[in-house]
Amino acid sequence: METLFKPDPELVFFIFYKKYLYLQVVCALSILRLYAHRARLDVLALFSLLLSFIGLIFLFGLSFLGIYDGPLAEFARSLSKWQNGAAMLIMASLPLLLSSLRSYTLGVDRFFSRYFGRSTGGSLLDHNDPVIFRRQRPNFHRRISVNQSERSDV
Repeated sequence: METLFKPDPELVFFIFYKKYLYLQVVCALSILRLYAHRARLDVLALFSLLLSFIGLIFLFGLSFLGIYDGPLAEFARSLSKWQNGAAMLIMASLPLLLSSLRSYTLGVDRFFSRYFGRSTGGSLLDHNDPVIFRRQRPNFHRRISVNQSERSDV
């Protein structure tokens, strides 16, 4: 009976992290993602930043401003309690996840368009973007054209 009223410290930290720290971490990661892609605007990271900022306002801002009644406070309370708070956290972090996966698919599109001469379609990739092409291609991927007169086996 003693362990019933004394939860594990890991459980207490998880509840504290989920309630008070997760949205702030998502805000910081979204800002870092926007800063890392300064050459082009990452709309999904910006949307994730906006959603996590709205979630922080719903959690802390309304009570700080003294708004406890009304439709906005009721909506904020219902959104914070929806799926025991997990739905708001997933809604804030899903655009950031999609933003990280999107750059991989654009890299695949760049690979197909460069080496096979066609695109996989649906890409907003600018092939002249200097940030994307920082790394040089390895030498074994280059097509080498040799004149017939330079070949030694002719």
